[in-house]
Amino acid sequence: MKKDKKIIFYLVSPRYSGSTLLGFVLGYFDDVSTIGERRKFYTKALAPDDNEKRCSCGKAFTECDNWNSIKEKFLKKSDGIYPNSNFTQFFLFKKFLYNRIQNKLFVPAIAKRLLPKSLLRKIFAPLIKANQHLIDSILELDHNSIFFDTSKGINHAIYLSLLDEKEYELKVMFLTRLPQAQVSSAMKHNDWSVEKATEVYIKEMNHNLNLFKAWNVDMIHMTYEEFCREPVAKTKELAAFAGIDASTLGDELNFRDKEQHIMGNEKMRLGSSSTISERFDWKDRLSADQIDFITEQCAPIQKQIVNFG
Repeated sequence: MKKDKKIIFYLVSPRYSGSTLLGFVLGYFDDVSTIGERRKFYTKALAPDDNEKRCSCGKAFTECDNWNSIKEKFLKKSDGIYPNSNFTQFFLFKKFLYNRIQNKLFVPAIAKRLLPKSLLRKIFAPLIKANQHLIDSILELDHNSIFFDTSKGINHAIYLSLLDEKEYELKVMFLTRLPQAQVSSAMKHNDWSVEKATEVYIKEMNHNLNLFKAWNVDMIHMTYEEFCREPVAKTKELAAFAGIDASTLGDELNFRDKEQHIMGNEKMRLGSSSTISERFDWKDRLSADQIDFITEQCAPIQKQIVNFG
């Protein structure tokens, strides 16, 4: 379905919130194009950092026909010229420390409109142009006008707001999950203590919530738990918000029936199950004391989330 503007539907969430699942679910619709986490295109296709990583089709990203087609179209659009920093992360520099400083300076300034957009677009012009070429390449290959990006970081969404609003419309989904479940997953995947994982979660959520309060953007909030309890109804809600045609959606989400080429959670993207259900395995992994600790430390955040949006 062609639209007056190209829609960038961006998913903001902390890590381990179910973003890859949402990528598969919305990517199943014919009028939606996605590669999952756009922010990883540079390191998986243009400057591969780990060829053992595989696309959701099962092939290495460097061997996936879909990712190679996008790469070829992108290089043609850009005449082979693009920033040698990671432009999909909107990094102006190659050194990580400099980019951290960049984010601290510019992300709040963009969200709060502290600097003229014309000036910001000049500063980030090469990165904006490269990301436009990438998004346009993905959409043109599928003949679509809705791009779903599950990159998660709110910083990237705020940078994407610098794209020409006459050509692109940015819509944002804020996906959250119970802190006990997220902290448990962070402990499992990173070998962190409960204190470390909780600290990281609180810091990330405070960052997201503070920026959302300052940023005037078209957005929708949904929890992972409510999506799992009513996946079809919640998918229709998201589709209506993003302008996705969900008229053919039945009573089930058989998102594995369509081959997709997604970057995200490895277990999810390379799995075979299409069952959507709320997970409670965190209750088995965490002790009663750990659950009490997370609950107490995250209570202020949870209060904000309940009242959010």
